[in-house]
Amino acid sequence: MSLEEFRQHLRNKHVSAYFQALELDVSQAEVLFNLLDQDGSNLVSLDVFLAGCMRLKGQARSIDVNMLLHENRALSKKISKLVSVVREVVNLYHSGTGSRASTAS
Repeated sequence: MSLEEFRQHLRNKHVSAYFQALELDVSQAEVLFNLLDQDGSNLVSLDVFLAGCMRLKGQARSIDVNMLLHENRALSKKISKLVSVVREVVNLYHSGTGSRASTAS
């Protein structure tokens, strides 16, 4: 389901009751959806949705912890990409200076 479909479902009193039974705050629905959309596709399958809701069940702070985990995963991916680019630049620099040093001898 998309984020808009998710929001529409939240307007349903049965869905709201389900969230209350799980002790989840429906006012943070977009945050919850983004937590569940781990691949960034803006879509969440029913299985992922249900599993995510069950993981978040409990204290209100649980969603905060899961938000941090989500943000850390995204940051880790960005850092890994940056490290790869830096390695490539360093390798290009070394290969360029190495070829100059061998031609100068």
